[in-house]
Amino acid sequence: MHFRGLPLIHLWQFPGDATALFGFRVDTDFASKQDVQTLHDLCRRYNIPASWFVETASAANWIGQYAQMEQQEIGFHCYRHRISKSVEKNLADFQKGLDILASVDIHPQGYAAPFGEWHPALNQALEQTGFVYSSEFAQSYDNLPYYPISKNKVSTVLQIPIHPVSTGRLRWARHSESQILDYYRNIINEKNTIYEPIFLYYHPGGKNLSVFEAIFKAVRKRNIPVIALKDYAKWWQKRAKFRWQAVWKNKRLLVNADHPDGKIWYCVDFPTGKTGLFSSLTSEISSADKLIEVLEKPLPQYDFQKLRKYTKQMFVHDVTWHYSKLKQLRAVKN
Repeated sequence: MHFRGLPLIHLWQFPGDATALFGFRVDTDFASKQDVQTLHDLCRRYNIPASWFVETASAANWIGQYAQMEQQEIGFHCYRHRISKSVEKNLADFQKGLDILASVDIHPQGYAAPFGEWHPALNQALEQTGFVYSSEFAQSYDNLPYYPISKNKVSTVLQIPIHPVSTGRLRWARHSESQILDYYRNIINEKNTIYEPIFLYYHPGGKNLSVFEAIFKAVRKRNIPVIALKDYAKWWQKRAKFRWQAVWKNKRLLVNADHPDGKIWYCVDFPTGKTGLFSSLTSEISSADKLIEVLEKPLPQYDFQKLRKYTKQMFVHDVTWHYSKLKQLRAVKN
């Protein structure tokens, strides 16, 4: 495009003219009531609308605590902490867990699979249950939302990728708290550099909660917009349905949208190397208009050998995971 002297225009990946976006995902598997309360108190202190994905089996006797949360999204993680290659078994697990949530009038729109796994049978169960979106590491991570392709068809369930590394994984690799915080600061700077959502996750009861308190402080100090995954999913659905046309004439872009929306903006990369953000309410765009700053700082450098250090704790977790899969396989054969 630029070789021909033409600008490149596309829809911006954040609502409005925001140049960054923060989201906090919580997977509650086997968390205690007090662990959940402590994390919820921290989210309230910094006005963070977290997205909680609830494992319901261990929380069945106090599930009402989630219903009392204000300005928090309650999603579904599982009943039992596993998924199956059987659609029927996944649906059965969904039904048990969703019934527990429904008993306190919680009806989740989002889902996050145990262990971050994904399988066509899981996708089929998600579609049949009517989930708006899901978030699995095995499908994608550190990416923009998209609709997966399963069995040669585009899924109706939006996938919202996040950064897949938790404080627990870094702690097992023997990183100190200051090193863990430095790691996340680098991730945040990297995502700001490439204009990617900053979606991080945590398990209640995990150590190093002070790391996320520091992150929340930094997010609020930098005035980064904070959003629940559900709200970002709904906005992305609207973005996906947005219809528009652009014509380059006399060094100006003439833009026409079927239904202009103040929350949907265009991003224009001009041949001059400048980049601009423009509301879809705008009908004409020029390279002389107000432009956003293009970040040119280098991406953070990581010590990958240190990040990938394998420890005894990781070995135990891997053995436990493979053992659970073997039990599922034997159950299917029998």
